[in-house]
Parts: sequence; structure tokens; C-alpha cells
Amino acid sequence: MLYANNNDVDNDNNKMIMTMSALELQQSILPEGIKDLTDQSVVSVENIRTNLSGTSVPTSEARHIQKAWDKPVAVNHLVQLLSRTSNEVDKARLLAATATHSGYKLHP
Repeated sequence: MLYANNNDVDNDNNKMIMTMSALELQQSILPEGIKDLTDQSVVSVENIRTNLSGTSVPTSEARHIQKAWDKPVAVNHLVQLLSRTSNEVDKARLLAATATHSGYKLHP
């Protein structure tokens, strides 16, 4: 049995360990014939997503992590926006908006 201790690993690793444990549990419950079936509609949707977003599908280890799906799309959009800026001020605004703490409110 896998379990996580907050003192040993950070929260992201804890989530991954717990998710991996859930996957192992699911796989142990499912009959052998069902475990290996591939849903062709998933493959079709992944191809459409890849074509529309211009990004690839996350690795099998990261497919359960929403950030792994969203971040490459966001980065791709940012790159496209930055390439279309007409001046340095607009570029600086976009870069400032993507800074780590840009959404924090300033306290006087």
C-alpha cells in the first residue's frame, strides 16, 4: 500500500502518489479483459485537441493532472500573443501579467 507523509514529500508528490494508488486499486478491481481496452473516441478527441491547440497530449504518467493538459496550451497562447505585439509596452504588459505574483493585491 502506498501512502504519503507531508514531512517527506511536497503536496504535488502526495497527490501523484495518491492518484497512482487509486489507479492501482482501479486496475486491481477491473477484470483482465477490460484493463487493456482502448476507447477509440478518446484517441479521436486527443487528436482533435492536438490539432486545435498545437500542443501534444501529456505523457501517460501525467494524463491525470489537469495542469499537464492546460499549461502547454497556455504557454502556446502566450507565445502567439507575444509574437503579435506591436510595441514593447504591450509586450511588457503581457509579460507582467504572467509573472508569478501578478494577481496578488498590493497592501499599503
